[in-house]
Amino acid sequence: LGTIHQEVRSLKTFGVWLADNGYANPFSSLKTPKLPRHLIDILSDDEIKTLFNIYNPETHFGARWQAILGFFLDTGVRVGELAGLMIEDIDLQNFRAKVMGKGAKERYVLFGNRTHRLLTRYFAIFRGESPSPYAFLTMDGEALSLKAVQNIVSNARRKSGIARLHCHLLRHTFATTFLLSGGNAF
Repeated sequence: LGTIHQEVRSLKTFGVWLADNGYANPFSSLKTPKLPRHLIDILSDDEIKTLFNIYNPETHFGARWQAILGFFLDTGVRVGELAGLMIEDIDLQNFRAKVMGKGAKERYVLFGNRTHRLLTRYFAIFRGESPSPYAFLTMDGEALSLKAVQNIVSNARRKSGIARLHCHLLRHTFATTFLLSGGNAF
């Protein structure tokens, strides 16, 4: 049904183009099929607690995981935005970070006390004095790639037993929590 819906929308758009260019629009009477609405799935508070506790925070891997998880949940960034995050773009003093979004659009995202504490700890104790300009690094001190972040979340899915866990679920959880807390979507 989704494919048919998209095809009808494409035909209708083409029909508008035809009409704008002096041709008859043979698609003007096409009806776009209704798609079923699905509730957005989010993580429960217990699942979030489980995720924060799956790795020992006293290890490099655990500290990095907690900082990444906190950043995802507090900011709602896309996985590529997290992977491309530079250390200089994190403003710990003002609890915000500048991210490069889709279409090369920069924006600021805010984070809370827990994420501030997790980032500070990761940077001070576990990231060390790496010359890399990237915020989140591999165990070898290289920048995390988009695929590496996805693999980290995939490993957390297996270890936590939360089968539906993926990067975009963290984004959904942020958005829903933000709106339920009185945030403005615009």
